[in-house]
Amino acid sequence: MHIFINEGWREVSSHGKSEIALLEIGMGTGLNVLLTCLESEKDGKSVRYDAVEPYPITQEEVSQLNYPSFFPEPQVSLLFTKIHSCNWGVPQQITPSFRLTKHRCSALEIDFPPSSFDLVYFDAFSPKVQPDLWGSEMFSLISKTLKPNGILVTYCCKGEVKRILRSLGFEVKKLAGPPGKREVLRARMEKYVSYQ
Repeated sequence: MHIFINEGWREVSSHGKSEIALLEIGMGTGLNVLLTCLESEKDGKSVRYDAVEPYPITQEEVSQLNYPSFFPEPQVSLLFTKIHSCNWGVPQQITPSFRLTKHRCSALEIDFPPSSFDLVYFDAFSPKVQPDLWGSEMFSLISKTLKPNGILVTYCCKGEVKRILRSLGFEVKKLAGPPGKREVLRARMEKYVSYQ
C-alpha cells in the first residue's frame, strides 16, 4: 500500500486522468494488481494493467494466500480468483473498468510501443537476486514505454539505480518508506532521451 498505491497510484490518479495505463514488473502474488483494482473502483478510473512475471505462482500457492480475508469488501475474493485464473497473454476484463494482461516473460523481453504507460510499479526481486533487472538496459526499456511525466515507483533506493534513472531523464525523489524500510523511490520521466 505504502510504496505502490500511496506513492504511485495516488500520485498519478490525483492528476485528473480518467484512464490510467500501468505496467508492473514482477507481478508475484498479484497483491498490487488486487490493490490497484480496488483503488481504481474507488477513484472511478478506467485502467489498462500489464503485469510481467516470468515465474508465476501455482494455483496451489494462490489458494494458500489469504489476502481476501484482510479486506471488508465482499467482492475481493472473486476479484483475486479472476486475477489468477485469467489466461496469460490475453487481455481480460477483471471489472468493467479494469483490464488486465499478464505477460509470462522476462522483463527484459517487454516490447510495448513508446509512451504506453502512465505508471510503472517496479517490484522485481532485489538487485542482489536479479542484478540484470536493475541496470541501464532494463530502465532504458521502461523509460521508452513511459508517457511524458510518467512515474516509476520502487522499493529500491540504491545509489546506482538512482544514477541510472537520472541519466535516462528521470527526476528522482527519495520518499519515506513503510515500517522496516527507511526510504523508497519515485522517479518521474522529465525529458526524452534520443534512442537513435
